[in-house]
Parts: sequence; structure tokens; C-alpha cells
Amino acid sequence: MSLQYDYEHPGFQLYEELEVSPRASDPVIRAAYGRLMRTHASDRARCARLQTAFDILSNPTARRAYDAQGEEIIASAN
Repeated sequence: MSLQYDYEHPGFQLYEELEVSPRASDPVIRAAYGRLMRTHASDRARCARLQTAFDILSNPTARRAYDAQGEEIIASAN
């Protein structure tokens, strides 16, 4: 399932990875993460991407930074 949004969002990729809206609440993000981790348990690369997305989007401070700076925040952390 690929979500499509008709607006620009600086933090779009992580939300798409978890298949949630940028307006998703914390419980929705957690549920999507759990569902996708179970579904893709044998795909180590996908699980790593899901973990990164969850780590950022489940942390309110990191999520605000990601929403403001987009993918730059991930690049600067590596």
C-alpha cells in the first residue's frame, strides 16, 4: 500500500514508510509500526527502515525536527 498526498511535506518519506498520514497520532504510528514489523519480519532492510521511521516519529522532539528539516535530520545524524 503506497500512500499519496497532494501537498509537499518536508518529512514525507518516513510517514510513507510507516504508511501513515503526517497528521497521524502516536497510537496510530505505534500500531502501524507493529503491523508492518510483523508483516515484513523476514525483510531485514525493510525492518531497519521501519525502525528508523518509528524511532524518529515516535519521539515528539525528533518528529518536530524531522517535520521542520525533513531528510536532512537523518543525514546529519549519520
